[in-house]
Amino acid sequence: MHNAADTMVKLARGQAPGLAAGRPSKDGTPVWRWTPGASQRKRGLKAINQLRGEGGEQPFSNEDWIAKGFTHRPAELTLSHDGPLLDQLKAAKACQAIAAAARGQGAPLTDQAAADTPTPPRRRPARTLNDCLDLFEKAGRAGKILKRDKRTGQRVAVSQKTMSGYISHLVPIRRALGMDAPYQIRRGDVVVVLDTLSHEGKHSMAVAAATAWTRAMNWLALEAGINPALLPPPNAYKGLGMGQKPNRQRLALPEEAEAMYQALAEPQRLTLELGLHPDDAPAAHPSAAAAWRTALWTAQRGVDTLSFNDHAFRSDRLLWRQSKTGSRINIPILDPLREAVQLARAARSGIVSAAELDRHDGLLFWNNDTGKPYRQVKQKTGEVYYKDFNEHWNAARKLAGRKVPSLIGEGVDGFGEPNKPLWFLDSRDTAVTRLFEAMAEQDGALASIAMWWGGDSASVEDLLKVLRNYLVLNPSFADKAGTALSDHANKLGFAI
Repeated sequence: MHNAADTMVKLARGQAPGLAAGRPSKDGTPVWRWTPGASQRKRGLKAINQLRGEGGEQPFSNEDWIAKGFTHRPAELTLSHDGPLLDQLKAAKACQAIAAAARGQGAPLTDQAAADTPTPPRRRPARTLNDCLDLFEKAGRAGKILKRDKRTGQRVAVSQKTMSGYISHLVPIRRALGMDAPYQIRRGDVVVVLDTLSHEGKHSMAVAAATAWTRAMNWLALEAGINPALLPPPNAYKGLGMGQKPNRQRLALPEEAEAMYQALAEPQRLTLELGLHPDDAPAAHPSAAAAWRTALWTAQRGVDTLSFNDHAFRSDRLLWRQSKTGSRINIPILDPLREAVQLARAARSGIVSAAELDRHDGLLFWNNDTGKPYRQVKQKTGEVYYKDFNEHWNAARKLAGRKVPSLIGEGVDGFGEPNKPLWFLDSRDTAVTRLFEAMAEQDGALASIAMWWGGDSASVEDLLKVLRNYLVLNPSFADKAGTALSDHANKLGFAI
C-alpha cells in the first residue's frame, strides 16, 4: 500500500476542529474531511468529504461554498475537487480556517423567515454503518447478544467485558467507514483499515478488530431484523481472520539460547559471572529452563510444550497429539530432550505429591515457587493461561540481557534495524530453522521436517506454511549454498 503506514500525529484538543478520517483511498492514502458540529449543522453547514489542496483543475468556487451552507469562500483557503489529498497536518490547518469562517457564516433564519419557509417533508435518514454498530453496541450492553458456552453448550449472553472489547476495537473501522452506507462497503474497504493497523505495528489490534467486525455483522444479519440489502454483502465480513503477523520470525542465536537457559536454571551463577550483586539475581526456576530446552528440541508450540506430561515420554519417542490441529506427533527423543525431561522431573519431585501429580495427569513443568503447574486453567471459562511462566521468562530475560543485550531488544542487526526481544514462542521458529539447517543437504528434507512440525496430518500446503511462518532465512543458508556452488564448480572444472 502506498501511504498506509504513514505515521499519524496526535493532535491537541481544538487543534483541528471538525477533522475526521474518511475511507482511505485504494492505495491506502489517508483521506480527511471536515465535519460540522451539531450547532453548525443547524445553521445549514454541510460536511466537506475530501480535503484536497491546490493543483487541481476544479478549485472550489464561491458557488461551491454556498452549496455547503457558507455565505462566501473562507479567506486564505483554497480547496479543489480534484487536487492532491491533504496530509493530516495540512488538513488540520484547513479545518481551522473552515471552522473560523463557520463562526460568522450560515446564520440561522429569523423567526419570521422560518415561519414563511414551508416545512420540507420528513424523510427517513439513510442508515450509516455507525447506525448499525450503535444497534450492536446497545444490544450488547443490554445482554441481548448471545454466544454458545464451550462447556455446557448453552447459549449465554456475551459478557460486558467482552462487549467493551468489541466496542473499542471497532473504533478504527468506525472512523474510516462509519459515515458510509453499509451496503456500499466491500471487503477490500475493511481490509485496508486492518492492513493499515498492522503496518502501523498494531497487528493485535487488527486481529481484534477483524473479530469484532465479523461478530457485529453476523449479529446484524442474523438477529437484528435488518433488511440484508441494507447491510454489507457477506463477502465484506466473512473470511477476515487476520493470520500470523508478517515477519514475526525470530531466531534464537546459540549464545542467546544458552544465556536464557542459564538465567532460568542458575541465575545466581550468571549473576556472579556478570559481577552483579547477588540480590540482583531472580529466583531459580529449573522447570522453566527445562521447558525452554524441550521446546527447542521438539519444534512444538508453547501451549503444547507446557502441556507435556509423563505419558508423552513413556518410550524412546515423543508421542503427542497437538492441541490446535489434533495432529499426532511421533518423533525421536534425542539426548538434549531426554536431559530436559529428567531436569523437569527432578525439579517437581520435591514440591509435588504423587496424588497431586496424578490429579494433573502427570504434567511435566511446575512452578517451584507455588507448587502448581505452569499450565493453569480458569475455572469459569476453561481458558488455559501461563501467567507464572511468562513472569519467570521476563525476569530471566532481563538478567540474561546483561550478558547478551539482543535478548531484550538492544542493539541493531547488520542492516541497522533494531533487534527484537526474544520470546518463548520464538522457540518454534528456532527449532524449525535448526531442522532446515541440519537437513539442507539431504534428500526428503521437507517431508522429514514436516513430521516434526505437523505430525501425521502434514500436507503439501503445510510444508508451504512451514516455509512461510517458521523458517528464519539466515546467512547460514547462504554460506552452505556458497560452499555447495564452489564444490560444484570445482567438480565441473569451471575456471571463471
